[in-house]
Amino acid sequence: MTDLEYELVEGWEKAPAGMRHADVSGVVVGADDRVYLLARRDPGVLVYERDGTFVTSWGGDVLSDKPHGLTIAPDGTFWIVDVATHVVHHFSADGELLLTIGSKGVPSETGYDGTLDSIAGGGPFHLPTNIAVGSNGDLYVSDGYGNSRVHRFSPAGELIQSWGESGSGPGQFRLVHGVCATPDGRIIVADEENDRLQFFTLDGEYLTEWHDVQRPTNIALDSSGRVFVSELWRRPGERSWRLGTSDADFPGRVSVFAPDGTLLARWGGNPDRTAPGNFIAPHDIAIDSHGDVYVAEVTWTTAGARGDVPEDAHTIQKFTPRASSIEALTASNKKEKQVTTRLVLDVDTGTDDAVAIMLAALHPELDLIAVTSVSGNVDIDHTTENSLRVLDHVGRSDVPVYRGAERPIARPDQPVARDIRKARFEGGISPVHGEYLPLPEATSKAQSKRAPEALLDIFSDPANEDVVLVAVGPLTNVAMALQLDASFAQKVKKLVIMGGAHDWPNVTPSAEYNFWADPEAAQLVLASGIEEIVVVPLDATHRALVTLGSCATMRASGTPAGVAAAEIIEKRIVGYRTAQPIDDDAAPVHDALCIAYLVDPSVISGGEYYVDVETVGTLTVGRSVVDIHNRIHEGRPTGPKPNAFFAFGADAVKFSEILVSTLSKS
Repeated sequence: MTDLEYELVEGWEKAPAGMRHADVSGVVVGADDRVYLLARRDPGVLVYERDGTFVTSWGGDVLSDKPHGLTIAPDGTFWIVDVATHVVHHFSADGELLLTIGSKGVPSETGYDGTLDSIAGGGPFHLPTNIAVGSNGDLYVSDGYGNSRVHRFSPAGELIQSWGESGSGPGQFRLVHGVCATPDGRIIVADEENDRLQFFTLDGEYLTEWHDVQRPTNIALDSSGRVFVSELWRRPGERSWRLGTSDADFPGRVSVFAPDGTLLARWGGNPDRTAPGNFIAPHDIAIDSHGDVYVAEVTWTTAGARGDVPEDAHTIQKFTPRASSIEALTASNKKEKQVTTRLVLDVDTGTDDAVAIMLAALHPELDLIAVTSVSGNVDIDHTTENSLRVLDHVGRSDVPVYRGAERPIARPDQPVARDIRKARFEGGISPVHGEYLPLPEATSKAQSKRAPEALLDIFSDPANEDVVLVAVGPLTNVAMALQLDASFAQKVKKLVIMGGAHDWPNVTPSAEYNFWADPEAAQLVLASGIEEIVVVPLDATHRALVTLGSCATMRASGTPAGVAAAEIIEKRIVGYRTAQPIDDDAAPVHDALCIAYLVDPSVISGGEYYVDVETVGTLTVGRSVVDIHNRIHEGRPTGPKPNAFFAFGADAVKFSEILVSTLSKS
């Protein structure tokens, strides 16, 4: 955790005399920093200025005595979930009822008998809990105590889809209690009795989950994307469906996470629950434009009715960052945006290279200092122009592009000539890569220096000792640099390669395309003695498919990179259906996985092995030979040692998160 700390603003709420709210089930903050509380017993929405001065109230004539969730939409209107009557209400900015979704007082059929075990699932609503407005304008309702689903509605209240079922697996729920929409097109669900947050696309596709939470009730984001979570008290003997029955008292608390899930701050968790600044039953949370935090508590329902706390115990508390924490917050911001890896990207730009360029050019922790092109997926003219098009399109025409090798280092053409291979495609054009990318023609130009010479110059500069070379096409340029200067192997400290396959070849029954296209180059590079080589083969990339749902999320972001990546990956998905059937709704984006590895090395998994490439076999030319059983040493104690990290697995969820979140923001 960082030194981020919050302190209580004592006596913040200045309620009129006689006003009672033994529970505050919801809290939101408007664009003007007005604070809106959803109260029970004397139900309604209570409106306060930022300093706690009471302004007005509304909604009491419509709501039951147990309203549950409150959300303010981008247009300033309000959505309220009424758990007792199984409906969702839409109110204008001044509290006029505009719409009701659901049949008031009529729960849907879900099999619910009062226990979570009994829920079979059903349509909307059965004791719904909360609502969020997605970046696409659609409504997402968590449903809830008597159901185990998230329902998606149009702004007019028409049901679009539902997802979820009872359970503890991915996409399953045990009390869907809260829901939050992120600006980058994700839906976060507070899965209360599974003690986790689950992340989904706008179409309900599961992405990932976070576990460092305790009975999460709701989620809010601040302007920097930090995730604030209100977490409920768990008494001894109460059950967590994921962790088991509690043998201790775990008081309520608030947690703050960085966008990547790193815990930044946590407070509460003190058994002296009624003391100012501690918590009885955190139920909702909101953050204003100054970074102040408002925590709403259902004190009476959780503890007051049992006699565990006095009836006048706190139900709404405001916290502000300590002065020293503001510095910590600024430092945290800088850390999150810190450039950690500089790289040169060697590409044969078809579709997956294009996505890799975007990710390398736009991720805040990466500094793309140069791109070199090589003949591969398409010829050198197309790969160079396509690389320039991508960089121009995403606003990174400052990155220099160097035109590289036109043919392999030892052959006049690939093992099967390009023209012969093209003939098998309709019109002679690959359905996966095409020729020119569907982007505007480049206005920037390639540098006059050729790629191998540029690589030598870059890596000969002592200031570039930390630069990583990432090669995601045939290894011709890298091999030519080695041929020009053997010391190039000592100057490159780390090389990440997209190429090879152990169990998952593509271009022939034995080989992966990049190694096959120039097998002598691949063999030379792997044997060069470069200090650290990481090979990301098809075995890994085929375990990290990108789906149509992720494409929809990127497209919905409206960013140049998000929209372009969605179109390019959708082309790959359609092309794979024809050329290499894998999944009707997903495809690998090989080269981008190498870039994701630079952001988070845990996105791939594998081990250190001796790796070589076959260059002469009639049926096996280009095959990557991975000595996974150490056979090469049998009878040869001085035989070759492991020369590369070879990835056999990949984390599809992490990869999708890195790709979607980066390209949807840029």
